[in-house]
This record gives sequence, C-alpha cells and structure tokens, in this order.
Amino acid sequence: MKKIVAWFAALALLIVFLCYDFGLMSFVHPIRQPRDGQIRVACVGDSITYGCNVLGWRRHNYPAVLRRMLGKGYCVNNFGYSSRTAGRGGDLPYMDETLYQKSLAFEPDVVILMLGTNDCKTFNWDEADFTASYTALLQSYVSLESAPEVWVMLPPPVFTRFGRSAYHMQPQVLSEKIVPLTASIAEAQQVQTIDLQTTFADRDERFPDGVHPDMQGAKQLAETVYRTVFANTASQEVSP
Repeated sequence: MKKIVAWFAALALLIVFLCYDFGLMSFVHPIRQPRDGQIRVACVGDSITYGCNVLGWRRHNYPAVLRRMLGKGYCVNNFGYSSRTAGRGGDLPYMDETLYQKSLAFEPDVVILMLGTNDCKTFNWDEADFTASYTALLQSYVSLESAPEVWVMLPPPVFTRFGRSAYHMQPQVLSEKIVPLTASIAEAQQVQTIDLQTTFADRDERFPDGVHPDMQGAKQLAETVYRTVFANTASQEVSP
C-alpha cells in the first residue's frame, strides 16, 4: 500500500513539474519586483515567450537571456503563458488570464508582445475575431499610463516534421494570414514590429518540435530583441 501511495505521489509531483515547466500554471508564475530607477520590460506572449522546451528554461528562456544582456538597470519579466491565444474566441485567450492583468499592473516602460502562434490551430483560427482581439490587446498596452514603448513580434514560422505540423497548427495560416494581419494592426497603432518570420526562416533546426525554439533559438531571439530595441540605450552585461 505504501509503495502505491509513494508511486502516486511521485506521479503527481511529475505532473506538477511538467505543468510548471510547460508554462501551464500561471498562479506560480515568478514575477520580479522592480527596484527604484529600473526600466520595466514586459515580455508578453505564449509558450515561445515562456520558454517551453528550452533546456534549463528558468535561465535560458528569451526574457531571462534578455535580462542578463540588459543588466541591472532593467527589470525584465516573463509574462508568457503557454497555449494562449490573442483571439478572444480561441480555446485559451490570453486576455482572460490573471497573468495578462499582472502584465498591465506591472506598468511597463517597454512591452515586447508576441502572440498568434496558437491562433493558427485548426480549431482556433477566426480572422475577424483575431483582428478585433489583437487590436484590443495592443491598445490595452499602448494606452497604459506608463506610456510604454511597444514592440510587436511577428511569430517565427511553424515548421513541419515528417510532413506534418504539431499541435493542430496550420503553418500557412500563420505565415499568410496571421503575420500580415499582425503587421497591419501594429502599423495602424503606430507600433513597430520585429519580424521573426524572416529571422528564423531557414533555422528549422532550432525548433525541435517545429514550434518551440531550443536554447540556442531562444538566445537568438533575445539577441534579436536586444539589437532591435535596446542596442542604443543599454550596456550589454551578459553573464555565462
């Protein structure tokens, strides 16, 4: 009997660990409190932002790498939440989550927003809903009292494996519908974009499951954000 209880306890711990590691437990999501004078950076997104499938994700997810690059003058928080959609009609809308409210309450000075990958799933894609929802989401950050500098990241490609894509995703919907729509919405809101479609177009080896970047991919993502957004204002302080 004791062995059975111990086995179930171990299984429960494993499930909790996997849920945490895959970014599915927002209530234990670590949020850093900014010190006086620090510039607040909110990295908002889904599992790609969270660092799902990144080996040693706590240190090597892209917001964590970016934090070390920017140094002590910045407070960088990872508001990524796995499986979340920009569309309010999706199965797991980001705007319905407490973590979204926390990202607003953080009063960021800079927002790096990347959503849309989960919207290309067969059961989530709705062009009208995506357009309206992403517009509302972007406006909610642009209109914050902290008047943040907002950047929209166009999600990286979804790659196929053995002729198929993972997680019911539709690569063409992402590249041909969601990415152009996101760029158009950003332009309408006078927000600049970072094109990860181009950055990772020929780097499918950095995406083991075709969707999530590995540790090196997350590092490249952080370096892209650093060069595009912060290179002229921050001193690079990368620790090993």
